[in-house]
Amino acid sequence: MGSFRYKVYGLVIDSEISLPELIMEKNKAPDVFIKLGMVPDQLEKPLGSGVLYEAGEDDFIFRLDNVARYRVREGRFITIQANKNAAPEEVRLFLLGSVMGALLHQRGMLALHGSAVVKNNRATIITGVSSAGKSSLAAGLYEKGYAILSDDITVINTGDASIPAVSPGIPHLKLWKDVLIYMNEGKSLERIRPRMEKYKKPVKQIGPDTNTKLCRIIVLATKNTPGFTMEEIRGAKKFSLLRSHTYR
Repeated sequence: MGSFRYKVYGLVIDSEISLPELIMEKNKAPDVFIKLGMVPDQLEKPLGSGVLYEAGEDDFIFRLDNVARYRVREGRFITIQANKNAAPEEVRLFLLGSVMGALLHQRGMLALHGSAVVKNNRATIITGVSSAGKSSLAAGLYEKGYAILSDDITVINTGDASIPAVSPGIPHLKLWKDVLIYMNEGKSLERIRPRMEKYKKPVKQIGPDTNTKLCRIIVLATKNTPGFTMEEIRGAKKFSLLRSHTYR
């Protein structure tokens, strides 16, 4: 058993390392176990691979030079072999990003690449292409009185009532320096990664620690013309958009 226990995305995590980005859990039994240990460079029988990863049957390895190797198995077990010179915040960044996304995928959970905010017990998900402004829009809504449910990864589930709902995720925002300057913030915030001009903004208004009814999904896209337009998505295009913005 690890020294720390947390909750995120409806899961209870038992961890050997501190994860200050997550909310503590005291009583419930763990669903996921995170430990330090040796991770092989390759899987014996990979079914797919990329520059940084190999994926097999309920087995996944993610390799990042100078940071760590991670292994995810059976949707329950994460092993981290950290580089001795890696900054702890850098190890956590990829653990709670790509590695957690792989674990959610192994568990069959629907995870979108985006942020989620809540107001009046109704959740809004903001997804879209990379660098479209998902976290920036969430930060703007936060300034207007919305609470933050999650950032970067947002999980949708149907719960007991078969009604789409958003599970509480990581309640902080990762914002680029120019956004923080515009918001008149950022002087004492922690970088998410050494030498990277992106920072972790803690939030005081966080959403409930239970599932919140999903009200709408906003999909951001970029264009090379001034101003912005809005379009309601209908029919089968909804499913194709959701699929294209799943976290992977």
